[in-house]
Amino acid sequence: MSIRVAILAILVGVISVVAEYTQPSIWPQPKSFVTGQSQTNVLPFQYVSKNGNVKTLSEAYDRNNKLIFNHAVDDAKHGKQAVYKVEVSVADNSEAYPQLTTDESYSLHIPSSTESGPAVITLTAKTIYGALHGLQSLSQLVVYDFDADSYFIPSTPMQIEDAPRYPHIKSVFYAPTILCKNLFVHS
Repeated sequence: MSIRVAILAILVGVISVVAEYTQPSIWPQPKSFVTGQSQTNVLPFQYVSKNGNVKTLSEAYDRNNKLIFNHAVDDAKHGKQAVYKVEVSVADNSEAYPQLTTDESYSLHIPSSTESGPAVITLTAKTIYGALHGLQSLSQLVVYDFDADSYFIPSTPMQIEDAPRYPHIKSVFYAPTILCKNLFVHS
């Protein structure tokens, strides 16, 4: 009898973990995170820079797709409803190293799929560093479903607003190349 109770308790625990998994989580937790009740299928993203191409962002787009979409899926299987386009809008395309006053805030909107055609994910930031944070958040939201052989984002539509909590603690540290070389030589 006690074995049956133990097995039942384990099954209930597993089911509750699976049920909680449908709610996406982002680390670090954004300032504002509003989710819906739908699930949106996604395909490997095509990024569109609305304010011109920047080398740092172009490289980040490639890294992001390799990180997120590491399983081959059949694109035709998802039809017109899969989201595949990400529009990135950055006000300041400067690739200068971030300073204490650099604005790293971003806004990420992920719509639900619609019957009329694919929806578009929008990422808006004041600087490229905010856009990089937004891409990192986006990469944490995409889930691969092994049973359906597809990618999806749970809990859409979704609106995320975020910025580093403390301006003196940036989550990205960019050391000049010469400093890195000196550190490696002396170690």
